[in-house]
Amino acid sequence: LGRAAVPEREDDITIAMRSLLRSEDFPLLVVPESYNGPFSPIRVAVAADGDPFELERPAAALQLMAHLHPALTVVRVEGIEDDQACAAALRYVQASGLAVGARYTTPLAVRDLDPTQGLLTAIIQTEAQLLVLIARRRSFLSEMFHRSVTGKLLANSPVPLLVLPAMDS
Repeated sequence: LGRAAVPEREDDITIAMRSLLRSEDFPLLVVPESYNGPFSPIRVAVAADGDPFELERPAAALQLMAHLHPALTVVRVEGIEDDQACAAALRYVQASGLAVGARYTTPLAVRDLDPTQGLLTAIIQTEAQLLVLIARRRSFLSEMFHRSVTGKLLANSPVPLLVLPAMDS
């Protein structure tokens, strides 16, 4: 799915992405029209919340990550410093298999009350060329929160986003 350099409305992007994710449990790659980075990213950031997850239909995503052989940064955005949650986020990403082909994997805690802004900051700090988002099935209230974060990232990310459907484990 391509994203226009100047989207008509953020809702159009969010609705299309949500519809695709709900109709099929497959990964979704969204590339900004203005993106002029490398075709094969070598620096990848994975947004993780520190809760366990299991990827739905992980084969394609795991194959892509193994092929890229990236420098992988596991990013956790938090309002307060929590080394245990950051370490847990790293462990869960490793357990999912996403880090198997990585050159190296490092954790990064970004202190920000706004998850969207924190992830945009992490992209800059790590010089990430791809941001991986874990899309969980959630309750109505938490889904509303995560929809707005995902929608804002879709509208504002300077790098491609790989949205991976997951289940809580």
